[in-house]
Amino acid sequence: MSYLDDKLEGVFDLRFGIRERDVKHEWKVTPPDYTRGCVDKYIPKERRKDVLDLMCKAIASLTKRSGARHLTMETFYPKLPDKALSKYKEICNFLEGCGFQLGDEFRDEKSGKNYWFLSSVPIESAT
Repeated sequence: MSYLDDKLEGVFDLRFGIRERDVKHEWKVTPPDYTRGCVDKYIPKERRKDVLDLMCKAIASLTKRSGARHLTMETFYPKLPDKALSKYKEICNFLEGCGFQLGDEFRDEKSGKNYWFLSSVPIESAT
C-alpha cells in the first residue's frame, strides 16, 4: 500500500524485504523482513552492491511489464542517516534512466520515515 493510494490511482509501492523459503516446500515462505538484522544475516557487506544492482534490474523488469506509471518508496526505519538513504538515491537515479522522474522526496516530521514519489508521466498530470 502506497502513501498515495487515496490520492492517486495506479501507484505501485516498491518494498525491499527478505523472505525465507523452505527448500522442501517452495510454496512455504516467510513474510518479508525489512529489518537491518535480516540484511546482516543474509547479505554479506561485500555483496550488497551486487544485490542492489540485481534489485535495480528486477525493478526495471517489473516496471516495464506492469506498465507502472507511478512509484513510491518509504523507509522501514525512521530518521535514517544519509549513508543509509544512499540505496534509495541510487534506485531513484536508476529509475530516472528508465524514464521515471522524481516528483517528491521528503521526511515525514511525525513518523521520521522518508518517502519518494516517481512518475513516468509528467508530474503535473500525475497528482
